[in-house]
Amino acid sequence: MSIDERELRVDLTALCLEIGERLAGSPSERRAAAHVSRRLRAAALTNVRTQSFPCTTLRRAAAEVHEPRGA
Repeated sequence: MSIDERELRVDLTALCLEIGERLAGSPSERRAAAHVSRRLRAAALTNVRTQSFPCTTLRRAAAEVHEPRGA
């Protein structure tokens, strides 16, 4: 899988400048999730889904995204 730098800039601009801060449970978090889901489907990924989860406290965390082998 190759990454198109132009497309990456479009996504980063959308997430960072257009949507902005994405606190858990906020409208901007939902917009970001919708954006990422749309972009993954546009990249021909077929098993894209969003999941809701409870968030009762704010904690610092990190996240990673991995592509399954053989995809």
